[in-house]
Amino acid sequence: MTVTGSAGWSPVQPRPSRVRRARAPVLLGLVGAVVGLVAGLALHWSVVQPSDDDLRAAARTLTPAEFTPAHEPVVTGAWAPSLDRGVVRWDATSLGFATLGTLADGLRDAGWAVDEDAVDASALEGEVDAVRGDLVVSVSLSPMLPDRPTTVVVTVGRGPQGTALRVLVAGGVVAGASLGAGGVLAARRWRGALGSGR
Repeated sequence: MTVTGSAGWSPVQPRPSRVRRARAPVLLGLVGAVVGLVAGLALHWSVVQPSDDDLRAAARTLTPAEFTPAHEPVVTGAWAPSLDRGVVRWDATSLGFATLGTLADGLRDAGWAVDEDAVDASALEGEVDAVRGDLVVSVSLSPMLPDRPTTVVVTVGRGPQGTALRVLVAGGVVAGASLGAGGVLAARRWRGALGSGR
Protein backbone atom coordinates (compact mmCIF):
# COMPACT_ATOMS: atom_id res chain seq x y z
CA MET A 1 0.00 0.00 0.00
CA THR A 2 1.08 3.60 -0.60
CA VAL A 3 0.02 6.57 1.55
CA THR A 4 -1.49 9.55 -0.26
CA GLY A 5 -1.44 11.90 2.68
CA SER A 6 -4.57 12.82 4.63
CA ALA A 7 -6.72 11.61 1.75
CA GLY A 8 -6.17 8.03 2.91
CA TRP A 9 -4.84 4.89 1.36
CA SER A 10 -4.73 4.07 -2.32
CA PRO A 11 -4.68 0.53 -3.69
CA VAL A 12 -1.44 -0.93 -4.92
CA GLN A 13 -1.27 -0.71 -8.68
CA PRO A 14 -0.35 -3.95 -10.47
CA ARG A 15 3.13 -4.05 -11.82
CA PRO A 16 3.46 -3.65 -15.59
CA SER A 17 5.23 -7.00 -15.79
CA ARG A 18 2.22 -8.73 -14.24
CA VAL A 19 -0.12 -7.07 -16.72
CA ARG A 20 2.05 -8.19 -19.61
CA ARG A 21 2.14 -11.73 -18.27
CA ALA A 22 -1.65 -11.74 -17.96
CA ARG A 23 -2.10 -10.47 -21.50
CA ALA A 24 0.29 -12.93 -23.12
CA PRO A 25 -2.05 -15.96 -23.10
CA VAL A 26 -4.90 -13.84 -24.45
CA LEU A 27 -2.81 -12.39 -27.27
CA LEU A 28 -1.33 -15.74 -28.24
CA GLY A 29 -4.78 -17.30 -28.01
CA LEU A 30 -6.09 -14.71 -30.49
CA VAL A 31 -3.15 -15.33 -32.81
CA GLY A 32 -3.73 -19.07 -32.56
CA ALA A 33 -7.43 -18.58 -33.32
CA VAL A 34 -6.60 -16.65 -36.50
CA VAL A 35 -4.09 -19.31 -37.56
CA GLY A 36 -6.67 -22.02 -36.87
CA LEU A 37 -9.30 -20.17 -38.90
CA VAL A 38 -6.96 -19.93 -41.89
CA ALA A 39 -6.00 -23.60 -41.50
CA GLY A 40 -9.67 -24.61 -41.46
CA LEU A 41 -10.35 -22.64 -44.64
CA ALA A 42 -7.30 -24.13 -46.36
CA LEU A 43 -8.30 -27.68 -45.40
CA HIS A 44 -11.84 -27.19 -46.68
CA TRP A 45 -10.66 -25.58 -49.91
CA SER A 46 -7.98 -28.14 -50.78
CA VAL A 47 -9.35 -31.41 -49.33
CA VAL A 48 -13.07 -31.30 -48.60
CA GLN A 49 -14.23 -29.17 -51.49
CA PRO A 50 -11.64 -29.02 -54.28
CA SER A 51 -11.91 -27.06 -57.52
CA ASP A 52 -15.07 -27.14 -59.62
CA ASP A 53 -13.33 -28.70 -62.63
CA ASP A 54 -14.66 -32.15 -61.72
CA LEU A 55 -18.20 -30.77 -61.70
CA ARG A 56 -17.77 -29.15 -65.11
CA ALA A 57 -16.31 -32.36 -66.54
CA ALA A 58 -19.28 -34.39 -65.28
CA ALA A 59 -21.72 -31.77 -66.50
CA ARG A 60 -20.49 -31.96 -70.09
CA THR A 61 -21.45 -35.65 -70.23
CA LEU A 62 -25.02 -35.13 -69.07
CA THR A 63 -26.90 -33.40 -71.88
CA PRO A 64 -29.98 -35.59 -72.51
CA ALA A 65 -30.44 -37.09 -75.98
CA GLU A 66 -32.31 -34.83 -78.42
CA PHE A 67 -31.56 -31.77 -76.27
CA THR A 68 -29.32 -28.85 -77.21
CA PRO A 69 -27.40 -26.99 -74.47
CA ALA A 70 -28.44 -23.35 -74.21
CA HIS A 71 -25.04 -22.34 -72.79
CA GLU A 72 -21.83 -23.74 -71.32
CA PRO A 73 -22.04 -25.24 -67.80
CA VAL A 74 -21.51 -22.47 -65.27
CA VAL A 75 -20.80 -22.49 -61.55
CA THR A 76 -23.65 -21.04 -59.54
CA GLY A 77 -24.35 -20.60 -55.86
CA ALA A 78 -21.39 -20.45 -53.51
CA TRP A 79 -18.14 -22.36 -53.66
CA ALA A 80 -15.05 -22.72 -51.54
CA PRO A 81 -14.32 -21.01 -49.34
CA SER A 82 -18.00 -20.60 -48.42
CA LEU A 83 -20.66 -21.93 -46.11
CA ASP A 84 -22.46 -23.70 -48.94
CA ARG A 85 -21.36 -26.00 -51.69
CA GLY A 86 -21.46 -24.70 -55.22
CA VAL A 87 -23.09 -26.47 -58.14
CA VAL A 88 -22.62 -26.45 -61.89
CA ARG A 89 -25.83 -25.65 -63.74
CA TRP A 90 -26.93 -25.38 -67.33
CA ASP A 91 -30.11 -25.40 -69.40
CA ALA A 92 -30.92 -27.45 -72.49
CA THR A 93 -33.92 -27.35 -74.81
CA SER A 94 -35.63 -29.65 -77.29
CA LEU A 95 -38.45 -29.28 -79.81
CA GLY A 96 -39.60 -32.81 -78.99
CA PHE A 97 -41.34 -34.30 -75.99
CA ALA A 98 -39.56 -36.00 -73.10
CA THR A 99 -40.60 -37.85 -69.98
CA LEU A 100 -38.93 -38.38 -66.66
CA GLY A 101 -38.50 -42.00 -67.68
CA THR A 102 -36.39 -41.15 -70.74
CA LEU A 103 -34.25 -38.78 -68.65
CA ALA A 104 -33.74 -41.47 -66.01
CA ASP A 105 -32.76 -44.00 -68.68
CA GLY A 106 -30.17 -41.58 -70.06
CA LEU A 107 -28.66 -41.06 -66.61
CA ARG A 108 -28.45 -44.79 -66.01
CA ASP A 109 -26.75 -45.30 -69.38
CA ALA A 110 -24.17 -42.69 -68.33
CA GLY A 111 -23.38 -44.63 -65.15
CA TRP A 112 -25.52 -42.73 -62.65
CA ALA A 113 -27.60 -44.50 -59.99
CA VAL A 114 -31.25 -43.41 -60.13
CA ASP A 115 -33.83 -44.04 -57.41
CA GLU A 116 -36.48 -45.96 -59.34
CA ASP A 117 -39.21 -45.45 -56.75
CA ALA A 118 -38.86 -41.66 -56.90
CA VAL A 119 -39.41 -41.40 -60.67
CA ASP A 120 -42.79 -41.34 -62.42
CA ALA A 121 -41.60 -42.64 -65.77
CA SER A 122 -44.57 -41.28 -67.73
CA ALA A 123 -44.55 -37.77 -66.23
CA LEU A 124 -43.89 -34.84 -68.57
CA GLU A 125 -42.80 -32.58 -65.72
CA GLY A 126 -40.79 -33.08 -62.56
CA GLU A 127 -37.30 -33.90 -61.36
CA VAL A 128 -34.91 -36.84 -61.53
CA ASP A 129 -32.09 -37.18 -58.98
CA ALA A 130 -29.11 -39.49 -59.34
CA VAL A 131 -25.71 -40.11 -57.76
CA ARG A 132 -22.33 -41.33 -58.99
CA GLY A 133 -19.51 -41.58 -56.51
CA ASP A 134 -19.48 -38.37 -54.48
CA LEU A 135 -21.34 -36.38 -57.16
CA VAL A 136 -25.08 -35.78 -57.33
CA VAL A 137 -27.11 -34.66 -60.33
CA SER A 138 -30.59 -33.21 -60.52
CA VAL A 139 -32.46 -32.91 -63.84
CA SER A 140 -35.61 -30.78 -63.78
CA LEU A 141 -38.00 -31.18 -66.73
CA SER A 142 -40.49 -28.57 -67.94
CA PRO A 143 -42.92 -29.60 -70.72
CA MET A 144 -43.26 -27.98 -74.11
CA LEU A 145 -45.71 -25.08 -74.29
CA PRO A 146 -47.00 -23.14 -77.33
CA ASP A 147 -44.42 -20.41 -76.73
CA ARG A 148 -41.63 -22.51 -75.20
CA PRO A 149 -39.72 -25.69 -76.08
CA THR A 150 -39.23 -28.61 -73.74
CA THR A 151 -36.62 -27.50 -71.21
CA VAL A 152 -34.37 -29.28 -68.75
CA VAL A 153 -32.30 -27.65 -66.03
CA VAL A 154 -29.34 -29.80 -65.00
CA THR A 155 -27.33 -29.22 -61.83
CA VAL A 156 -24.29 -31.18 -60.66
CA GLY A 157 -22.94 -30.88 -57.14
CA ARG A 158 -20.97 -32.79 -54.53
CA GLY A 159 -23.81 -33.60 -52.19
CA PRO A 160 -23.65 -33.57 -48.40
CA GLN A 161 -20.44 -35.61 -48.11
CA GLY A 162 -17.56 -34.12 -46.22
CA THR A 163 -17.30 -31.92 -43.17
CA ALA A 164 -19.06 -28.57 -43.38
CA LEU A 165 -16.85 -25.50 -43.57
CA ARG A 166 -18.29 -24.01 -40.38
CA VAL A 167 -17.25 -27.14 -38.46
CA LEU A 168 -13.67 -27.02 -39.78
CA VAL A 169 -13.32 -23.29 -39.12
CA ALA A 170 -14.81 -23.50 -35.62
CA GLY A 171 -12.58 -26.46 -34.80
CA GLY A 172 -9.52 -24.64 -36.12
CA VAL A 173 -10.31 -21.51 -34.10
CA VAL A 174 -10.82 -23.47 -30.87
CA ALA A 175 -7.74 -25.62 -31.40
CA GLY A 176 -5.55 -22.65 -32.33
CA ALA A 177 -6.70 -20.55 -29.39
CA SER A 178 -6.24 -23.45 -26.97
CA LEU A 179 -2.76 -24.24 -28.24
CA GLY A 180 -1.70 -20.59 -28.19
CA ALA A 181 -2.90 -19.82 -24.68
CA GLY A 182 -2.04 -23.28 -23.36
CA GLY A 183 1.50 -23.01 -24.67
CA VAL A 184 2.11 -19.81 -22.72
CA LEU A 185 0.66 -21.23 -19.51
CA ALA A 186 2.62 -24.48 -19.88
CA ALA A 187 5.85 -22.54 -20.44
CA ARG A 188 5.19 -20.52 -17.30
CA ARG A 189 4.60 -23.63 -15.21
CA TRP A 190 7.76 -25.18 -16.61
CA ARG A 191 9.81 -22.09 -15.75
CA GLY A 192 8.22 -22.01 -12.31
CA ALA A 193 9.12 -25.65 -11.72
CA LEU A 194 12.71 -24.98 -12.74
CA GLY A 195 12.90 -21.99 -10.43
CA SER A 196 11.51 -23.88 -7.43
CA GLY A 197 13.92 -26.75 -8.02
CA ARG A 198 16.98 -24.59 -7.60
